[in-house]
Amino acid sequence: MPAQRLDSIANQRFWESNQASYQGEQNARPLVFLARKYLGRAILDAGAGEGSLVRQLRRDCAQSEVQGVDLAPKTRDVDQGDLTQLVYQDASFDTVFCSEVIEHLTPEDTLTVMSELVRVLRPGGSLILTTPFAEKLAESTVACPRCDCAFHRWGHQQSFMQGDFVQLAAQAGLVPEEMRTIRYSRLRRLMFLGHSLLKIPWLKRHIERGSGKRHLIMAARKPDASAAVRSAA
Repeated sequence: MPAQRLDSIANQRFWESNQASYQGEQNARPLVFLARKYLGRAILDAGAGEGSLVRQLRRDCAQSEVQGVDLAPKTRDVDQGDLTQLVYQDASFDTVFCSEVIEHLTPEDTLTVMSELVRVLRPGGSLILTTPFAEKLAESTVACPRCDCAFHRWGHQQSFMQGDFVQLAAQAGLVPEEMRTIRYSRLRRLMFLGHSLLKIPWLKRHIERGSGKRHLIMAARKPDASAAVRSAA
């Protein structure tokens, strides 16, 4: 399946007309649970969809200012904007989420979006990046009965493994802090145990391994050059 360049207008029209439910509705709470120690006072959800993660962050982080942006926002919780040309000033956010977005982009557009996400991230801040793990794109490829064109049923164009995220972080000038594969369905059932479950080896293996759909999650830090200079002095 050939990669298609990101056409903002066509992409916006597609998502405005798409009535499918967003995965964020189910995954927002466990994602905030996993990212707890990386949350700052100013948070951006880039590619916020219908705003589930934005609302969850506002509930759990009452002292933080949380914003969401999406090309085709579904609710008033999310502003309209293009991730390849974010309107925010440099170093505006302590934490930036980009969840279940980059698999929809070409490699070239992914680098553009990553550059923008890092630009609006403050030095010392964290980017939380998620995507389906090791997705077999061909298994969800369908053909149009009229033109016989092949396309992924959810518009995914890339599949990622841990090494791909390490490379993305390096290209963007980020330092990976934590990376894990997660089965959200298992994590949701065990969150009542609190964050200690991530320290218990067999429970950690239970939510990170096994057959079935998994998601790759990386927390990566933007280096603080000024802090490094002060430390060296």
